[in-house]
Amino acid sequence: MPVDGDEVVIPSDWYMLYDISESDAPKLASLEINGDLTFLEGEDRLLKVYNLWVRAGELNIGTS
Repeated sequence: MPVDGDEVVIPSDWYMLYDISESDAPKLASLEINGDLTFLEGEDRLLKVYNLWVRAGELNIGTS
């Protein structure tokens, strides 16, 4: 589980499900997405990050 100030990298072969509630969301220094990051549906989620890069991956929030 990341904590405030972490620099997080999601590797290209990872599929991550973001299920952190609003009240527990840490403020990240950076997030680099090379794999897939998908927000869990059903509740409000909050992503707090200073620098966000979606490089060779995907960030999926909500539905089409």
